[in-house]
Amino acid sequence: MNDYLEPLVNGSKQLNIELKDTEVRQFDTYLKQLQFFNKKFNLTAITEPSEIVTKHFLDSLSAFSTGHVTPGKSLLDIGAGAGFPGLALKIVLPGLNLTLVEANRKKSLFLDYMVGRLRLANVSVINLRAEEFAASSGRSQFDLAITRALSSLPVNLEYAVPALKIGGYYLAMKGSLAKEPSTENACKALNCKYVQTQKIEVPYLEAGRNIAIFQKIAETDSKYPRRTGVPAKNPL
Repeated sequence: MNDYLEPLVNGSKQLNIELKDTEVRQFDTYLKQLQFFNKKFNLTAITEPSEIVTKHFLDSLSAFSTGHVTPGKSLLDIGAGAGFPGLALKIVLPGLNLTLVEANRKKSLFLDYMVGRLRLANVSVINLRAEEFAASSGRSQFDLAITRALSSLPVNLEYAVPALKIGGYYLAMKGSLAKEPSTENACKALNCKYVQTQKIEVPYLEAGRNIAIFQKIAETDSKYPRRTGVPAKNPL
């Protein structure tokens, strides 16, 4: 086993995840392909194997600690980038129905490639802006939506909540919530409610992970999400 994979296995155990040998090999392949294509596509600023393991893989897997990411659920990863957290969660939970939405064409091509390379079933890669997807084919389709360090909570809520089924949950992965703006107006406009924030200790990372959890309680007005760029420029 490569030296950088041992922290992955041990760190996963600390998150109550027992990685199978096949999953460890998938993560190893993922890491190597990420390094290779990063030279061409600038997928991530994190390039050292040990940091990819801790800051990408283990951080992504910390979402399991919420108890919401379970087999058979449909999960929407908004602004998926190089596949974190969505692809990492899918490796460990093959029964997850995953949709990755990424506006950057090069990143979406990498995601398509990795889905095939890792032989992952029931994964869709959508090369669209989050607003466009949630306003069209993605509306009211998902049990779960997730973002990782994407934008402010009011903006992320406008991306995520319209895509959820009534009763579905949005998981906002944040390093810190200290400077986050209030979500009260966004929740009222989008028909969702704040549930709780879980602080999770990610193995080998000094900074903890905060996951703010929201639930959709009624259908969202069809005027949301607003047209491309408006949520970010004028948050609810």
